[in-house]
Amino acid sequence: MTETTASAGAAEQQKNTAAIFGTLLNVGPDPVLKAQADLLLSVETTMTGWLRRRHEAVTETQNLVARLRSSSDPADFMTAQQEWVSGEFRRMAADAAACQTAAQEFVERARTWFPNGAQCMQSVASAAGDGSHAASKPLRMAPKAAE
Repeated sequence: MTETTASAGAAEQQKNTAAIFGTLLNVGPDPVLKAQADLLLSVETTMTGWLRRRHEAVTETQNLVARLRSSSDPADFMTAQQEWVSGEFRRMAADAAACQTAAQEFVERARTWFPNGAQCMQSVASAAGDGSHAASKPLRMAPKAAE
């Protein structure tokens, strides 16, 4: 009896998910293509900056190695290492900031891709009935019998 209830709940959840995607994608290919173009532009910008910082890291590492080879002063070793580590941390912070900016832009742009998206979600939720299926609980599987 619980297997029937679980499969009915899973079927209802699958039906609701299909309705959401069907409603969102029913507007035609334009929003999907706009989303893809925006996403690719954002990735290109983020990756270009990331590649520039990686190139800078390699160049700085080459400079560090050359500086260490040409010096025998331990104080110069420490100074060179501290400058190199400082640059690495600066690039790491720039990577994190670029990633955060890209994520924020993605979320902001996503609102424009499907202008009726919020209304679609509300109509699907109301079609599900009284809202009892809106936040379904995870299905629990019966434990296997010991062999």
